[in-house]
Amino acid sequence: MLEKMRSYFMEARRNGCWMNTFESSQIIETILPDLLGNKTQLQKAKLTFSGDVNKTVEKFPFEMKLNPEQMITVSKTGDFPIYFTSYQHYWNPNLREKKNDLIITSAFENEKTPYLEGGKETKLVVNLEVYFKSCKS
Repeated sequence: MLEKMRSYFMEARRNGCWMNTFESSQIIETILPDLLGNKTQLQKAKLTFSGDVNKTVEKFPFEMKLNPEQMITVSKTGDFPIYFTSYQHYWNPNLREKKNDLIITSAFENEKTPYLEGGKETKLVVNLEVYFKSCKS
């Protein structure tokens, strides 16, 4: 429970700091003893990549691009959290209409063609239908 609470306070930092000096001192005074435990010094956070890429990262923010075929394992050491994001961009050349969870349609209001005329004001109407599934077993 304490670890989750400590993580909350670490995540509540915006732009690398809390709201003000007083708030910062109160939070640090509260969570530092738990972070230190029996240690006399905190360990810097590190990310270690192994597999097709072998690399240790200690300076953040950090960005790395990989090919989709590359396989990696990521591990973290140190006393502070690291916020890690991984994502992939791809183009689906065989796109098919899918209507089971969400349907988005759009059209220009009062327009008979999909093209706009320069200098003429128009409205884009977007219709969103969301289908919720029950979680019953």
